[in-house]
Amino acid sequence: MKDRVGWFALLLVIAVLAACSGSPVVPTTNIPSGTLPPAQVAPLPSGTRVFASPAPVSPSERLSGWTIASSYVLYPDGTFDVPMGASDYRGTYIQRTDGTIDFNFYGWNTAGPWQAAGTLSGEQLIVRYNVVMGLSDFEDAVYTLRASSPSSARD
Repeated sequence: MKDRVGWFALLLVIAVLAACSGSPVVPTTNIPSGTLPPAQVAPLPSGTRVFASPAPVSPSERLSGWTIASSYVLYPDGTFDVPMGASDYRGTYIQRTDGTIDFNFYGWNTAGPWQAAGTLSGEQLIVRYNVVMGLSDFEDAVYTLRASSPSSARD
């Protein structure tokens, strides 16, 4: 009897897995173009700096598509975002008086914390990742200041 229950359970699991392995059925809806309102984008807080259009640190290097599509958004409260394709990496930063920036990402893996060092040079931000992030396919790059929201007297 135990063997029959065991076999039945195994067959049930196989049947469920087989049923779930097919491609999902996605309902389609025909929405005429132009009928949806444009997405609303929240304004950046005062004092926010956006660095974009990354280029390789060295002319002999090439950047991957996800790095080319990335940017650094530095908020005045010491937090940052790095939108990169479908992912968004966040963390905190400390800007030092000598123009260097320490980036501490909220992410990490078993090899250690995700960190990067930034250097401001004019309107450029040079970002160099630690070994842990480098081994996770993050690429050092030079970003150019694209936007800076004006600071108010309160900032």
